[in-house]
Amino acid sequence: MTNHFSSQMIANSHILDLASILSCSRSCLNIIASPKGMVAGCMEGLRLRWDDSTIRDSDGGGQIVTGIPIANDLEWIDECTTDARYILIVEKESVFDRLCEDRIWASIPLIVICGRGFPDMATRKLVVRLSHKFHLTLLGLFDYNVGGYLVLQAYTNRSMNVLWLGLHRKHLELLKVEPYCVDITAAMTPIKPKAMNTLKRCIAFEEEEHKRELERMMALSMSVELQVLNSSHRHGHELLTPFVARLINMRQWI
Repeated sequence: MTNHFSSQMIANSHILDLASILSCSRSCLNIIASPKGMVAGCMEGLRLRWDDSTIRDSDGGGQIVTGIPIANDLEWIDECTTDARYILIVEKESVFDRLCEDRIWASIPLIVICGRGFPDMATRKLVVRLSHKFHLTLLGLFDYNVGGYLVLQAYTNRSMNVLWLGLHRKHLELLKVEPYCVDITAAMTPIKPKAMNTLKRCIAFEEEEHKRELERMMALSMSVELQVLNSSHRHGHELLTPFVARLINMRQWI
C-alpha cells in the first residue's frame, strides 16, 4: 500500500471507512496484518491457520518444535490441549529460536511465545486466550533496560498479569560467577538520558517489587540485552536454556 498512501495511518483510516460503507469487518475485505508473533512448545493438535491453504500442525508428540506465526484466527485454540504449566513470553527472536532449538519444554512443560519486541494484537490475544483456557502462569523474559520493561507492560493488563522472570540486577551478578563466568561488563551499554527519564516515570507509578528493581536499574545506569544469554559460558556449554530453566525452577520472578 506504500505506493498508494503516504502513511499507514491514512491507509488504516480509508480501510475502516470502506468497511463501514460495506457494513463488514476488515477481515471480510481480506485485508489483514502480516503475522508478527511466534509460538512453540507443548501443545497437542495445534493448528494455526494463516490462509485457506496453509495449516501448520504440531508433531505427533504434542510439541511444536519450531516457531510458527501467530495469525488473527484463534479458533484453533478450542481444538487443542496442553500439559504446559507456564507460558514463557520472550522479547527477542534470537532467544526464542535458541529455546526452540534446545526444546526447553522437554525439561519444563511450557509454551514459548515471542512478540518480536512490542507485541501486536494477535500475539496479545493468543496469550490471553491460552492463559485463560488452560490456567497457565505467565512469565516474561526481557532485556535489562527500559525498553524491555515497557514490552512487559504491553502484555500486562486487566486480563492478564505477567510475572517478570528476568532479566534482573541479581541475574547480572549471578552470571558473573561460576558456573557461568560471563563477561557482563562487556555486554553493558549506558542508559541514555531520554530512556532514563522514561525509567523515572515508570518508577513513580509501579508497585513496590517492580519499583525496587527499576531503582536498581537506574542506580546501575547500564542496560544489558537478552542476547548475552545466547553466548557459551567459560566451560564451552550453552548458557541460555539451562539458565532460564534454573530461573523458572527456582521461581525467581517478581
